[in-house]
Amino acid sequence: MKKITLCIVLLMITLGTHAQITFNEAIGGPARDQAISAEATTDGGYIVVGWTQSYGAGGWDIYLVKTSETGIIQWTKTYGGPGEEVDCYVHQTYDVGFIITARTTSFNVLSADVYLIKTDGTGTLQWTKTVGGSAWDEGHSMVETQDSGFVHSGITLSFGAGDHDFYAIRSDKNGNTIWTKSFGGTGVDNGHLVISALDGGFLMLGETNSFGAGGWDYYLVMMDANGN
Repeated sequence: MKKITLCIVLLMITLGTHAQITFNEAIGGPARDQAISAEATTDGGYIVVGWTQSYGAGGWDIYLVKTSETGIIQWTKTYGGPGEEVDCYVHQTYDVGFIITARTTSFNVLSADVYLIKTDGTGTLQWTKTVGGSAWDEGHSMVETQDSGFVHSGITLSFGAGDHDFYAIRSDKNGNTIWTKSFGGTGVDNGHLVISALDGGFLMLGETNSFGAGGWDYYLVMMDANGN
């Protein structure tokens, strides 16, 4: 299989119209490794997440990489089982650890579930959770709440009104589910991003062919703190 390495490139915008590459790094092993999400960390470095076939328990696994501000690898971790762990997103938490939301087929023999991973600041696993039903469910992004819990957004085929629906999950700081909600129509509604609103609620963003002017349209869903 063709190797695709995880590649980090940082561009520093200088005065004028030019950009200067301050570092670039290729990170990975002999098989396919792919970066999906990244964030600057409080120590000035970066946290990068994707999936790997080079390392881990088998199939695809979540691949978490911490670098310094100059791209030097400080540590790497893998998480997952014998199936596929993909479609991941990472965020540094208030306790300076990391939360990852993804999709897993390792821990649900029927289909796929949302896969939640919490680590400390060195990538050491603190807990994992799976959330979903009997069909296909996946996580795409999350925000941390003021009480150190989380709201995750994604897609569900297990619940809702149609083929695909927006899937919102609120969990406490230990990953225990507080509530789940689905939003959509009889067509396909794919939830991609969730952000915190100033009133304490949450805005989910995605695409729909259930509603709108035809074909595919933006789909925005505003929830209060309880998912209503």
